[in-house]
Amino acid sequence: MEQLLGTNFVNSSGPVDSSSIKESRVTCIYFCASWCPPCKVFTPILKEFYEDINCEIKQLEIVFVSADKDEESFKNYLAEMPWIAIPYGDKRIKNILDHFRLEGIPTLYVIKPDGECVTTKGRQDLIEEGSDCFVKWVQLIEGKNISKHINLDKAE
Repeated sequence: MEQLLGTNFVNSSGPVDSSSIKESRVTCIYFCASWCPPCKVFTPILKEFYEDINCEIKQLEIVFVSADKDEESFKNYLAEMPWIAIPYGDKRIKNILDHFRLEGIPTLYVIKPDGECVTTKGRQDLIEEGSDCFVKWVQLIEGKNISKHINLDKAE
């Protein structure tokens, strides 16, 4: 994952390293921008999810990849987020966008420790399943067959 994302990031307080990614069970890449109305709607939902999942122990890290048009907009939007980000204007942003062939925002990708994407539908999963999607993501990352874990009692 370091080859793709690197090791230096920022958060709302300043520079940080990649230790939070290494400590997390699930890493997501969040592509969004402050000027995007759907992003402004989804970011608070994602923030609540992030805080709920990490309330007892750090299990989830999100890396914000900004499509903001200026550094001030980026910093102001990052101030609303509890996770880390690729610094504004960093050359890794283009490499990440090219690697994942991003087509629109907001988009939430769930990735394995080796950088392989397990789903490009993280946003849809969260909206449809709520916090239950986290278990699905862990299973996808760990290579488990999620069909064995479906609760059939829900059909009643």
